[in-house]
This record gives sequence, structure tokens and C-alpha cells, in this order.
Amino acid sequence: MAVKMRNRQVLIWAFLSIVVLVNDVMPLADSSPEHIELHHPYRNRTDITLEGPEGTSLRIGSVRRADNATNGRYYECQQPQGDKRKSRYELHVTYRPDPPTDIEIHGVRLYSFNISCTASDGGGLSQKLCLKHHGKNLSIICKEDIDQGEEVQFSVGGLNYSTPYQLCVYAENQLGSSGCGKSSVVMVTTEAIGQFYAELRFLNVPFTSSDRNDQRNRELVYRLNKTLIGLLQPSHPDLTVEVTKIRQGSVIVTVRFKGVQKEMENIKGTLKQAVTGGDLAHLGVDPHYFHTFAHSKAEKSTPVWIPILGTVATIVLLTAGGLLLYWKLKKRATEVTNVPEPTTYFESEDFKRLSQQLEHSNICIVHGQLGIGKSQAVMNFVKQFQAKTKSYVTWFIGNTNNFSDTITNEDTGLSQKTVLEKLLEFVEELKESGRPVNIKQGEKDIAKICDALKDSKNKCLLVFDDVQDISVIPRQLLTPWPELTILITTMDETLGLHSDYPEIPRLKMKGFSQTDVVSFLTSGSEDNVLKQTDQTVLRELAHQFAFLPLGLSLAKSHILGSGTSVQEYLHHLHQQRQAMGRGNKNLSEPERNVFAAVQLLLTHRMDEASRQVLQLMAFLMPNNIPTGIISEAYWHLSGRELNVDEFIKAVRKLSLGQVTVEKKTEMRMMTIHQLTQRAVLDMLYDKEQDEMICALVKAFLVLFTKDTREIRVGHFVSQLYPHLLSLLGHPTLSLENLLSVENSEHLLTALIRLNEVLCYLYCQQRHPDRAMDAADKAKRLCNHICKDLPSEHISEVYGKLKREGLDRFQNDVYGKTVTRQLLTSSNIDLLKLNVPQDVADRLALMAESFQPLSKEQYCHLITYEAALNEDQIKALYLIELVASVFYTSGRILFYLHGDRRKEYFETAWKELHFSHNLSREFASDTQVHLLNEMLSKRAGILYLLKEKSPDNPQEQKNDLLQVINGYKELISDQNTYFEYGILKKVQKDDFHAMFCYRSIVDSFKRLAKLASSPDERRRFFLDHNNNAKMMIGYAEKQGTRDQEGRIIDGLELLPEVYNMRAQFIIDMYEAGFKDDLPEDDRLPSAAQWANKALGIISCKPLRRAKAYLLLASASMMAYDQKEALCSDHEESAKETATDEKQPLMQEGPPDKNDMLAQAEEYLNQSRKIYKEFPNAVADIDEANTLMEKLMKCKDESTEMQAPQSPRGTSNKPNQEELAARGDDWSLNGVGEDRDVEGIEMKILP
Repeated sequence: MAVKMRNRQVLIWAFLSIVVLVNDVMPLADSSPEHIELHHPYRNRTDITLEGPEGTSLRIGSVRRADNATNGRYYECQQPQGDKRKSRYELHVTYRPDPPTDIEIHGVRLYSFNISCTASDGGGLSQKLCLKHHGKNLSIICKEDIDQGEEVQFSVGGLNYSTPYQLCVYAENQLGSSGCGKSSVVMVTTEAIGQFYAELRFLNVPFTSSDRNDQRNRELVYRLNKTLIGLLQPSHPDLTVEVTKIRQGSVIVTVRFKGVQKEMENIKGTLKQAVTGGDLAHLGVDPHYFHTFAHSKAEKSTPVWIPILGTVATIVLLTAGGLLLYWKLKKRATEVTNVPEPTTYFESEDFKRLSQQLEHSNICIVHGQLGIGKSQAVMNFVKQFQAKTKSYVTWFIGNTNNFSDTITNEDTGLSQKTVLEKLLEFVEELKESGRPVNIKQGEKDIAKICDALKDSKNKCLLVFDDVQDISVIPRQLLTPWPELTILITTMDETLGLHSDYPEIPRLKMKGFSQTDVVSFLTSGSEDNVLKQTDQTVLRELAHQFAFLPLGLSLAKSHILGSGTSVQEYLHHLHQQRQAMGRGNKNLSEPERNVFAAVQLLLTHRMDEASRQVLQLMAFLMPNNIPTGIISEAYWHLSGRELNVDEFIKAVRKLSLGQVTVEKKTEMRMMTIHQLTQRAVLDMLYDKEQDEMICALVKAFLVLFTKDTREIRVGHFVSQLYPHLLSLLGHPTLSLENLLSVENSEHLLTALIRLNEVLCYLYCQQRHPDRAMDAADKAKRLCNHICKDLPSEHISEVYGKLKREGLDRFQNDVYGKTVTRQLLTSSNIDLLKLNVPQDVADRLALMAESFQPLSKEQYCHLITYEAALNEDQIKALYLIELVASVFYTSGRILFYLHGDRRKEYFETAWKELHFSHNLSREFASDTQVHLLNEMLSKRAGILYLLKEKSPDNPQEQKNDLLQVINGYKELISDQNTYFEYGILKKVQKDDFHAMFCYRSIVDSFKRLAKLASSPDERRRFFLDHNNNAKMMIGYAEKQGTRDQEGRIIDGLELLPEVYNMRAQFIIDMYEAGFKDDLPEDDRLPSAAQWANKALGIISCKPLRRAKAYLLLASASMMAYDQKEALCSDHEESAKETATDEKQPLMQEGPPDKNDMLAQAEEYLNQSRKIYKEFPNAVADIDEANTLMEKLMKCKDESTEMQAPQSPRGTSNKPNQEELAARGDDWSLNGVGEDRDVEGIEMKILP
């Protein structure tokens, strides 16, 4: 029996374990004491009263932690008056262990470090010491049976360099853990990485090739690497040595040394001594030649020349054994695989037939019913295949449903978009592992990707799982080349049987045979109870599941874990099947038994926490559920943190799910079988379902964020997206139910927020129709709370929303989760201005692992004036929510085109002004400024003024000048802005300044076209260029530069900023204002700005397409204007085109045919990207128009050069000729509706 005692002063929990020993002479009843009462607990002592049967009681005074079983302390129990019986109780005191002490970090390197500590009091029980990543709550290692005072050391590897880690060292026994208090948490940052290059010269070695991988150079490279590693690595274990370049000069070899930054000088000194001292002469290394430099180009070289002292030894030929070793090392490249680790797998007859099938073919379709074991068999085959053929790489392409058009619980087939995404990930992994794939960055042409894989000669095995439509797999892969093996799983036995597809070998999975059943059930340890079971009984068990491996695996896990017999299990299975719930009417009898088997496992073999988490997962998609969302939901359901490691261990042990790690987010992803998921859901009563749904809604409110500027956060949100749609599809969360059921009031604001975020993200993805649907739902719910929105009566609406918010807050789901939000790196960069560095570092670690703010941390932010207090939150949360909904809804306008845009203008005008005025009313009342107040002006109202376009040019100019003044006010704005309680903007904000200057620049460009005189136009040009410099300056401040100082990466909008500068020059040329432009604004400058956009590594496809379109336009204008597209300052532009196989700029005197050819090349590059994004209507129309003009110019040029055609004939190519040369240039209606990456914040026409 355990008694919990609270130490109120030092805040620790102890546990008292009381064992009852009864006197032999006058025994008490057999039962334990029925009641325990604690009296005035204080410090480490307490008084306890135990009440037993028949009025017996026991009072124990001053129980202390020091009272343990070894002191033989006994207490007597006094019976009722007149009853002389006595019983004797022995007191055993046990408690949670104390935290370890003397925690020290040592041996820190690039990818590892060591931690030592000393074990404290184990609480009277066996204890273990554990180390975990505090930010991600991931256990790294535990050591069992540790005694008090014992020194323990942990070695941690597999880390990233220059990365801070927050770690917790804690003790644990069967009563609990010592926790992660301040004294148990340590911070450590791994070493920074450094490198340098060295040039060595080999004498008397003939130069054969500059390719270091050339077979003729392999002997030289191998011997040099081996010698240098042997010389340096023992003292510098993280050091890597790589030959990067071979050139003539006898033979000069450049070697890169990479390791711990602070060790570089020491390594350099050791190397210099070895070279100049002649220690490498046996290789043929010239001891009188030695260069080192910091970068791949020797701009910082430090030459060392030494007088010639003697002759140089010739290089020794490599022995045959050395050659063999080299080839083995060469072939063992980094492993590339993402195939989930299969659960312990039994090799059935199905599996053996699959293995035999693939001995004679390198492609196979594996089909069979749900639960038959297709995926498990394939994954086990892959595992064995890779073990036998180390040089192969394997890749699993399974269903993810990220941003698919229709997401329901029934639609689980693999999509074409997922196939493309997974193939691109595969190509990147191949490149990172050192396997060559000749394909340029960002390529999305599936045919080119397949051709590049084929040409690379990499040995690959690809698995396409759960395919319902064969067309999602590229045709080239359905007739695989010798180095490629393809496996396809499906439930459709007719898949691929169409006449227009090649004949593909097939294998039908039949489930376990009778022999398989006995072998599978009796496999394992000697004490397996099934080994002693009659085989007839085992086959009866198999018949219950129609020999489905899933059902038998569940049954075996239960029987072995519980020690029950097969007959007893069948009895329990029958009882469970009879008690099953509502969701199984359409199931077959074997599937009903699988349901019952799952439910038996959850009921009898799982602890409450693991069972609840599986039940939460039942409301989501079955594939790729991020552990982050279920951990957060569990916290809202139970108030406790989820031990993810223990949950995963339980799921794996019972064969209920699989786990993978998503590389970009480093998040573990759970996948459970569809039958398992449905069986779990079937267990829940309505009340339990409501509790689960509420917890999940809260979790999505916290994690499903609009701030996706950071790539990792955007990827995480995209992983959550299909699971949110699955949850919102539940009848409980339907709009009709929420508006008609009184007890759903607490969910109204939550659903408003989730639909508003969906609307925002749909706009990002250029899906205005979906955005409108989500916005309509959010606005309907808003009007349920406050009628007639949006309204012009701002004060009245403000007062009503404030009162309603204060009344609702205590029970409101959204209100209670507002402060528990997910921070991103951009938030933390701003918070660093207000909070201490250690607080900022801890927040950064939490952001990295997608952990939301705790209540305690939010309170800390309040003390630093970086967050609003609870009273302020109560007053603002509903007002801010409504204002945000109408801001997001109004901005749909900027993603519409043509008549739809005109029709929506009035709606957008009302909604954006309502949103802005509501936020201003709040600021006037509270002196607190909401971020929406600034956003609704910056990206709403001021945009609308440019959109008005009155007929009178002077009115247009007045509107544009008003827009410019509005943005200037925003740039000089001194206010501090909050969003959902957190500080989000201060005066110094580079992004904000860049955004405002960007709109000012666009306004001056419009004004230039409206100018009434050349002088006024020149003034507008001058203002335009001055503000453009500010725009570009603020954008580049947020960029990343290379070794030469060029901007290569950074702000997402940076390529668009460059494109805007190019667009301005081209637009002014088209408008006939060339002569009014400054001298620097000519076509070569336009081309240079477009090339700068292409030089940004992270340039998104749409902006890349725009840059190519601008280059095509500039080339066509150069053709018309007879100008050359070359200048003296284009060196950087040329260098950005290294992967294009030809320079992006034309050199030398202009040749009209060359200009047309160049324009066509740029236009083709642009159109190829636009085919992926059919919603980019304006740019596609521009590309089509330009292509028509280009074709006309080419035809005219051909007619001028060709001999005169006979009368009645034409030199213009016919449709067949156009098709033959690939000139199908109209993009209208081409391509499917695809999602756009990231936000396209284009300045609107």
C-alpha cells in the first residue's frame, strides 16, 4: 500500500510503502487496512492513521523518510475496548529517488560528448539513472541497478556540430523519477566545425586525369588518404580527409581537412612538419612544396617554400591486397534508406513466394485483402535484400496525404503528388550520400528525374505502398532498368491489368497456410505456452481470423503476455466480439475478430496512458501521425506529459503500429493499421469521444500555426494538415452540430480559429475557393456569437465582443489555450530584445522541438514585458479572433482574378476596414496594440487603395500618394504590437521595413505611368530608385552571403525583390519611357536583377519562373531595340548559372537570331515551371503572349533568310511541325491544380 506525502517546504514527493504483518496468536482479518488518513504533514515527517476491518485502527506518529525496513521498527494496533487482540505492523518507507549530483560535461567534440554524475539516495528501491534530451523529451540512454554514491558516465553520440543541447540527468525507480529540476538540467554545445585546404605536390608521378574518381588516380588517392588519416586521426578523431582536386604541375593534389575548429591550427602544424620533414616522401610527396588556405580557392593561401635538400622518393605501387581493401571501402557508401523497420517478422509461405518471384524479375505487384500482411512482407524482404546487397539503396514511397484534394478516412491511396515529393527526397538523399545523380536543384519533371536515376547507375529498390491507381507511378519505373527493383502493394487485384500498361508480374498474398500458423504461433522462447497447445486448437484460432497474419499476431501477443490458454483467449474473444460497439456492421466475421483482438489488447495489455494515446490516434489519418500532436493532445486530456519512448515501446511490443523519423522536422511519425484504428474508435462511448475530440482540438489550436516563414515549421504544419481535416470531418465538429447543440458552445471559438488558419494557408497555397469555404465557416460561427458582422458600428460590436469574451473565457476551449502557443525562430529573434539570453536559449530549444510555451514560461515573459497578462488576454482574445477572421477573409481578394476579383472587391473593402477599425478601437480602449491593427493596414487597406483604380488619372495619383504616405507612417511607427498575447513587433523590424518600402516602390512605378510630364516622370523614377535601394538593403540584411560576399540565401521574399527591380525597367521600356530612365536602368541591368533572383538557393519555383520570364522579356526587347544584353558588371550573374549548361547572359555583339534563341530558352524554362502552377494566371497569360510574339519574330526572320517560296505556299510551320519540335506553347488549361510552395506575396497589378 502506498501513501503519498507532500513536503511543502522543499517541494518533493515521497512514497511510503506499508507492509502489514499480523500477530500469529490473535490474527486480525486477512484484508489490508481499508483507509489511510494523513495528519498535519510537514517537512519530511507525517502522522498516519490506518483504519482496518471491524473497527480496528492504527496511529503511527512522526513517520520519517529515514524509517526504513532495516531498522526493524514495529507499531502495535490497539483494538476496541474489551478486545485484547493485538496485531503488529511493520513499516517499510520507500520513496522516489533523489536527483543525481556532481553532473559534469566533458569530452565535447563535433558529434559527441560525455556526461558524468553521482547517484544519490535511491529511495529504498533499485534505481536507474537516465539521460534525456530535455527539449524533445527523448531518452538517450539509461543505466540500471545503480547504487547510491556510484559514479555513472554517459557517452552521447550521433549529434550535430555547433548545436546547443539541453539535457536532463535523472534517477528513476518503480515509484517514479527525480524529475528534471534546475539542478538536473545542463546545457552543452557541440564543437564548431572548421576546415582548411592543403596543396601537396607529387614528383615523378605522371599526370593522368583531373578527376579524383578516375580509376587511374585511385591508387594515389587511396594511399594518400590512408597515410594522412593514420598520421592525424588518432589525435583528432573527428577529422575527415578528402582529396578535392588534382591538377598538373608534376601532380598537385588539393586535400581538404575538416574537423573541430579549434584543432585546425594544431592539425596544420602537424601536417606541415610531416611534409617538410620528409615523412611523406615514401608517397612521392615533395617536401619542399606546401600550401595551405582557408577556402577552395587559395585567396588566403600561406605558401611555404623550402630549399631543395635532396632527391625525392618515387611513389610505391599499391599492393593487390590494398587495392581490394580500397574497393571494399569505396563500395560501402553511406546507407540510404527510409524503409520503416518491420516488427519481428515470421517468414511465411507468402514471403517465400515473394522472394522466389523477385529472383526472376525486378518488379512485382503484391496484392491482397486488408490485414493480409502485404506491407510487412515487403518491408522484411527489403531488410533482407539490403543486408545481402550492401551497395543497394532502398526507398519507401507510402501514403502521406499532405495537401491532397480530398482527404477522408476512406481515401488512403498513394497520390501522384506524394510520389513526386518522395522521389525528390530520394534524389537529395542520394546526392548527400555521395552517389552521383545528374539533375539540377528544384527539377520537378518526373521524366527527367527518372532518366537521371537511370543514368546514375545507382542500384535502387523502390517500394510503392497502398497503390490504388497505377498511373501515380511514372511509366519509366514500370519497365525498370537492370539496376532498379520495384515493389508495389495494393488491395486491388486488377491493378495494372489495363491494356495500355506493360505486363507486370503479380503475387497474390493468401495469408498464413496451416503450416505457417503452427510455426508462427509456436516460434519464440521455450516457455511459449503455445508450444504445449494441441495443433488442432491452434488451427481453430487461425480460422477465427481467416488465417490473417494481423489477427494472429494480435492473438499471439495477448496470449504470451497474459499467460492465458488458447481456449481462454477464444472465450474472451467471443465475449469481446459480443460487446463491441457501433462501427462494425459492415465487417466480415474475421475482421470482427480482429476488432475484438485489438480491443482485448488495449483493455488488458496496455496501461491507461498508452491506451488513451491510441484512442486519440483513432480520430486522425492512420498514416504518419506526428508524435508532437498526440503528445500535446494527451497533455490536454490528462494534464500529464506523455513519455513518448514508453508509448512507442508498448505499441511495438504489441504489434499495433510502426514508427519512422521524418528527416526535416526530426519528428517521430506513427502509423497504425486501418483495422486497428477502427477497432480502437469502436471502443469509445460518446462521452469519451467528446473528451478525445476536445483534447485534439486544443492540440491543433496550439500547433497548427499561421507563421510558416521558417521551412521546418511549414513542413510540420503540412504534416498536421491531413490529420486536422480528418478530425474536422467528425460529425461532432460539423457546423450544423456546433450551431444547434448547446453543449458545443465551448468549441465555437476553437473552430473559428482553426478554419481561419486553414483559410490563411489555402491563400498561401493559391487555392482561393478552398480559402472562401473555410472563411465562410469561420464567419458563420462569428455571427453566431455576435450578429451582423462585419458592422460599421464598431463601438457597439467592440463592447459586445469584450463582454462576451469575459463571460466565455473560463470555459472556452480557445480562450484557455491562447497563451499555450508554439513559438518560431522569428518570434524568438524578437523576444531576445526583451528577455535574458538563457531564457531565449531555452525558448529556442523548445521551438526546435516544436514544444509550446508552458504556463510558467508565459508568466516569465509577462515579467519581461514580452507578453500580456491574463486579464488583458480575457479582454482581447475574442476581439482579436474576430478581427483576424475578417482580415484573413478580406485578403482572399488578392488571390482572385478577373471578374471574380471585381465581384469580391466590395466584400474585401468592408471586411478589411472592419478588421482594422476593431483593432484600433481595442488600442484606444486599452493602449495595447494588436498586430492585426498594423497588418490590416499594411497588407489590407493600403493594398485596396491601389486596387480602386478610378477613371480619373489625378484621382489615381492621389490614391497612390496616400498609399505612399501610409507606408511611410508605418515605417516610422513607434508602437509595440502583440499577437495572441505575445510580443510580435517592435520599432526595429527589418522585414516590416522591407515590406513597406516594397509597396512604396510599386506605387512609384504606377505613378510613373500616370505622370503628366517628362519632368514629373523623372522625379517619380528618382523616388522609385531611392526607395528601391532601401527595399533591397533591408531584404539583403536578412540574407546569407557566400565566401565572396554574394547573397545566396535568406529571406523568402528576396528573389521577388530582385524580380521587382527587373520588372520596373521592362515595364518602363514597354510603356515607351526608355529615354526618361536613369542611365543605370537599361536592359542589361534588368537581366542582372533577374539573374540575382535565380542565384538565391532558396528561390521558390514561382519566383524562379518569374525571373526566367523577365529574362525572356528582356531578350525580346533587346531584339526589338537592337541592344546587347551584356555589360561590364555581370560577372556575378554568370556565376549563378553554373547548373544551366550555358551562360544566362549573351556576350559579344548582338545577333538577332541568337537573341531569339536565348529568349526562347528562358521562356521554355519559365513555362515548364508554370505548368505546375496553373493558378498563376496573370504570369501564364504574359508567357503565352510573349511566346506568340516570339514565334512571329522567328517566322519573320526565317522568311527574310529563306529563298522566296512559290506562290500559294507559306514558310510558317504548321501544327504538325510545331508539335514535332515541342512548341505547344499555350499554357492555359495545362497541368493539374497543384499546391504552391510557401507564400506568394506578389505586388498586385
